[in-house]
Amino acid sequence: MRYLVLLCLLVSIPVTAFPASNSQIFVLHSYSQEYRWTSAQHEGFTQTLASGLSRSPVISTEYLDTKRRPFDPDYAEELAAHLKYKYAAYRPDLIYVTDDNALDFALSKLTEILPRVPVIFSGVNNYGIEDAIDPLWVNGVFEKKEISANIELLKSMARDVSNIVVVGDDSVTYR
Repeated sequence: MRYLVLLCLLVSIPVTAFPASNSQIFVLHSYSQEYRWTSAQHEGFTQTLASGLSRSPVISTEYLDTKRRPFDPDYAEELAAHLKYKYAAYRPDLIYVTDDNALDFALSKLTEILPRVPVIFSGVNNYGIEDAIDPLWVNGVFEKKEISANIELLKSMARDVSNIVVVGDDSVTYR
């Protein structure tokens, strides 16, 4: 399913976003490369690109690592300064971000560091951010967790169960 969603995103990008030479794509993930969800998103994105383009793009990937380090204004400023310095001469054709923190960072900082570059996203839960998105430059896939519906389904399947324990990682998404 995630491959289909990413393919749909890529198909919606104008052909001019990918020049004849190898395209440059900047990827920013909210979490670390060891986090299974991030790894699956990245793999799905790169595999979809490889199967849909005649020339493999050059991908530069960064990680906010916000499961380990809280995403706050100070961290965003420090990271923005680092990326501005690191990517001073870099102009990608596309920016791809995963999850809420990376999209927040892209909208508040990355579009200043890498101006006028289309942004696509996946795995974003905060529907309230839609008002901050310019649909000409930013597009993506929101994720909706059906927690209440799933708990009701569990209750209907196991009527004799009286307790449900939720295990999480104490992240913003978990809360």
